[in-house]
Amino acid sequence: MYKFLIIQSLIVASVITALLKPADTLFRKLALTAASVFTGIFLAIYGQVYQTGADRYQLFLTWSLLISGWVIISRFSALWFFWILLINLSIALFIGQTYDMELKGAYMLAFILVPINALFLITAEWRYLKEVQEDASPWLLYALLITTLVSLTWATLFITLISKELTIYLFYIAIIVPLYWYYYRRKNLFAMTLCHLSTGFAATNFLIVYFTMDLKHMLYLSAYVLTLASGFVHHLRKLQSRWQQQ
Repeated sequence: MYKFLIIQSLIVASVITALLKPADTLFRKLALTAASVFTGIFLAIYGQVYQTGADRYQLFLTWSLLISGWVIISRFSALWFFWILLINLSIALFIGQTYDMELKGAYMLAFILVPINALFLITAEWRYLKEVQEDASPWLLYALLITTLVSLTWATLFITLISKELTIYLFYIAIIVPLYWYYYRRKNLFAMTLCHLSTGFAATNFLIVYFTMDLKHMLYLSAYVLTLASGFVHHLRKLQSRWQQQ
């Protein structure tokens, strides 16, 4: 009982503190972030004490829904990213529980999580280009890009490992090519590096899955990885030199 009172008091205190502070101040944003975190702790304790039997995805989904209002009014990049991670966890846990490790579940993760993360990334990029710096700081853009690439690359690797289906590579290309094009136009070297890393994993996985890996082929694969990495580094240095001269 005391646990509930303490957590509820912390939530109320955080919200009141946020309301008393001027909008867009760091202290107000931190207070709303604290209230959001305490809400999750309250839900976890509630489920533990009363043995509600709720699934894990329900905890994260409820958590994300309850704090949505605070996320919107906070205009705080860290809280926005935390909320996006909760959405990702909710979807991943729901699909994982429903389909276990089946191929259908893996495809659902790919076709749901990747577009959602890409949509968050596009929205953040658009707001950043509109110079709304409070809503889309550079680190948030990179964090969302990493989230998108990790979900895309993981889905590609997992699906090919359990089924050897090439369909997912068409999906991968449909996502990665526009990302390359956009960040090349934006002259963003770090984002291009992240895209190269993802492409390297996907290309290496293709060889591992679709070709027999005996000792000789393992040596070829090692040479291929070294060549691919050298090619990426050379390309990035060339881009950096070209963009510096412009």
